[in-house]
Amino acid sequence: MNVSELSVESLRPFLEALFEAAGVPKEDASVVTDAFLEANLRGVDTHGVRLIPAYVRRLQQGGVNPVPEIRIISDLGGTVRLDGDHGLGQVVGCHAMRTAIERASEHGIAMVVAGNTSHIGAASYYTRMALEQRMAGFATSNNLPSLFVWGGLKRAISNPPFSVSFPSRRTPFVLDICLGTVAWNKIYMRLQNGEDIPEGWAWDPEGRPTTDPGRAAEGSIIPIGGHKGSSLTLAVDLFTGVLGGFAFADQVGALLTNDRDPENSSCLMMAIDVSRILGPEVLDRAERLIEWCKDSPLAAGFSEILMPGEPEESIRRSRLRQGIPVSKDDLRALAELGESMGVEVPF
Repeated sequence: MNVSELSVESLRPFLEALFEAAGVPKEDASVVTDAFLEANLRGVDTHGVRLIPAYVRRLQQGGVNPVPEIRIISDLGGTVRLDGDHGLGQVVGCHAMRTAIERASEHGIAMVVAGNTSHIGAASYYTRMALEQRMAGFATSNNLPSLFVWGGLKRAISNPPFSVSFPSRRTPFVLDICLGTVAWNKIYMRLQNGEDIPEGWAWDPEGRPTTDPGRAAEGSIIPIGGHKGSSLTLAVDLFTGVLGGFAFADQVGALLTNDRDPENSSCLMMAIDVSRILGPEVLDRAERLIEWCKDSPLAAGFSEILMPGEPEESIRRSRLRQGIPVSKDDLRALAELGESMGVEVPF
């Protein structure tokens, strides 16, 4: 696979222009572009710029509302429900997290459930918003059922993003995972490149382990931790679609295979003003816990102990210097999209 390394400075105005050409207001185009670039910068390429052609198609075909009117459905102070008006997930997700942060500064903790939205991308983008305010954060979203429920052969549960952040004096904790062993885009990227997938990633349609990405695409990614991960992803649907009064299970649509119909996904954003609970000493206590874990004899094959979020920060520093790697196929798709929309292509 041929890869080009492109600078953020060259990509950002081009991507913003693509979204603006698709009818997205300038401020929102900046938000969604930043979310994509941050995913790539932190090494989460499955949720980066390779998805932009799919997003733009959905904007063009009516599956996503480029100018949503996000409104409050119910407001209990520390608990808010929002209608995302089928807007871009990054736009609705940021609105929801900003609301959670604002309410947490007043109440100490706040939870916002936003429905009628689309794919929110990498969930740590939102929990890092909480970190910037020295708050803890939680972000997740339901999506199209694409995983077999444990013990069955029915795609009954989704593969949701799941991020938890906690501030500390020097080393913030930022967990950002999906609840399947891998993201679906890792399967599709291996399929596109003609590569096998590792054992333990997926089942075929009959529920047998497979290393064939084509068979995996017809079957299911394996949930993390087996039945435990299956239960966690079910919990995400309960706390988003079910609790919020929005779509859940098979009422939630697809991102990549249907450009005309809304996804109807929903997200949960939480912010906790940890200093309001314990005072500023909580940051030192968090740092001591992290130091306790790091001060451990190393197992074979390890050179240091890293906390969740540290590898991504290292990748980000490197890619800011060297550029974001984009495959030849993804670069061609972006260039063709730009040309078709009358947007100048900088590469």
